[in-house]
Amino acid sequence: GGVIYVEVPAPATAAHHENGKNHYSVFTSESWVALFGKAGLLVERAWATSLELTIGRDEYWSYILRRGA
Repeated sequence: GGVIYVEVPAPATAAHHENGKNHYSVFTSESWVALFGKAGLLVERAWATSLELTIGRDEYWSYILRRGA
């Protein structure tokens, strides 16, 4: 009956999360949604948050998930 909040870095931004030591892989938003579905979770809400850094634009994707039927 609970919800899960997930926040992940977007690829191909000025921060280059895909090259960071603490990120093993960075997926597209569509890949995340498919992965959540395979885990039996439904995306109740999804949104992007953009930040302007001194190095350029950075972005994170957020998802509210519930257990699927």
